[in-house]
Amino acid sequence: MMSLNLQRTKVIGCIAVVIAIGFLLRSGALQSFLSPQSVQSFISKFGVAAPVVFMVVYVFLTVFFFPASVLTIIGGILFGAVIGAVYTILAATLAAAIAFKLARWFGRSFVASRVGSRLKGIESKMSGDGFWSMVVLRLLFLPYIPLSY
Repeated sequence: MMSLNLQRTKVIGCIAVVIAIGFLLRSGALQSFLSPQSVQSFISKFGVAAPVVFMVVYVFLTVFFFPASVLTIIGGILFGAVIGAVYTILAATLAAAIAFKLARWFGRSFVASRVGSRLKGIESKMSGDGFWSMVVLRLLFLPYIPLSY
């Protein structure tokens, strides 16, 4: 069992990283870098590797709460609607898997210590009807990224 100090260290570390990235994303310099024109010129410099670079950037930014809709639109601008959708779906799926693993690693024991035995019921419901549970939660119009975590 993980010690309470290690749990707190993980949670504090995760919060610090999210806050730091949030400040970077809010800064004017980074916002101008993330404009569609800037991203397009940056990604196009990579030639054949541009799709891979786009997907890596997509995964990194969405894991740290950058709005995926902006990156999805940029993917369509860069690669066209069909190919851009393929790259976006691949990147979004990978980002969701990474976010899930990060949430499990950083937060599972922390949440278990707060929620207790109710976590087993939630896990049971999600393992049996996870898809429909997420559909219902998404229809509640809760913020998607924190909901995914």
